[in-house]
Amino acid sequence: MILLSYPISEDMPMYGGGPGPRLHPDKRLHVGDSCNTLNIAMSNHTGTHIDLPAHFFENGATLSDYRPEFWATRKVFCAFFAERPAPGTLIGARELDALSDLARAPADCEALILKTGYCAVRGEALYYENSPGVHSDAGPYLRQRFPALRFLGFDLISVTSRAHREMGRAAHRSLLQPDHAILPIEDMDLRQLPQSGLRNLLVSPLQLADADGAPCAIWGDLFVE
Repeated sequence: MILLSYPISEDMPMYGGGPGPRLHPDKRLHVGDSCNTLNIAMSNHTGTHIDLPAHFFENGATLSDYRPEFWATRKVFCAFFAERPAPGTLIGARELDALSDLARAPADCEALILKTGYCAVRGEALYYENSPGVHSDAGPYLRQRFPALRFLGFDLISVTSRAHREMGRAAHRSLLQPDHAILPIEDMDLRQLPQSGLRNLLVSPLQLADADGAPCAIWGDLFVE
């Protein structure tokens, strides 16, 4: 198995270069305390995280509305971009339709993972300042192609490109439609994702009551060649 999510740290990139998490030492053995502990302060949209319908819809589903079995699937498909999309561009129906890997994806796919190649530049300002985003026509396109799709994961910091903020909001709403939400998993670590793909996927959100999104640990089971 491989881990497809990043650890949370104070120096991790945040959308637009915004403030990151704060990890405050609380108790410390070296000063005579009985143990080591941390106090943690962060946005629920920090690092590798999942968006839920309540993020953009007033009465949309929250994390508490999903049953445990929802978070695991054996119907996962990985698609690879042959070239990294240009900074600030949008990935929509046209780009997805042109993605040769996607032509092989089964119609009953429940999780689609897109490797754009931007995970290779996560340490650069380009990643959080001007990475590509998702077009609002991606939601209807994906629902038509994959009627059972529930997860869309990718190695971009957000659905929203900073070059297209309003389109990014529309794309979030398009994906998170309450009657058939496709939940985006943003900022995935796909550096070790092999071309052979994944046999199954486990999404493990931090269990925040009634949250509109949550940081996640993402586990993938590899095909062994």
